[in-house]
Amino acid sequence: MSATRRIVFVFWLVITLIPILGLVWSVISPGDFEYWQSLARQYFGVLSVAGPVAFILLQAGQVIVTPVSHYTVGAIGGYLYGPYWGGV
Repeated sequence: MSATRRIVFVFWLVITLIPILGLVWSVISPGDFEYWQSLARQYFGVLSVAGPVAFILLQAGQVIVTPVSHYTVGAIGGYLYGPYWGGV
């Protein structure tokens, strides 16, 4: 396997494992998961209106940059804004 293919493989492996590990983490330790979720919400809450705008730009960017999985971006939206507003 060439070096470039190895780098691409590791990149996709990491991108795939992050949402899976987040799901497993939320089931195994829901208290810790909620704590880190509240910290992330506070951090992005400081951005007020710019936070959702940045997320919308991220959604648009994942359409342009095809390798970014829309499932991962959707999971981030649900994590930060909850299932309803993250989906909207």
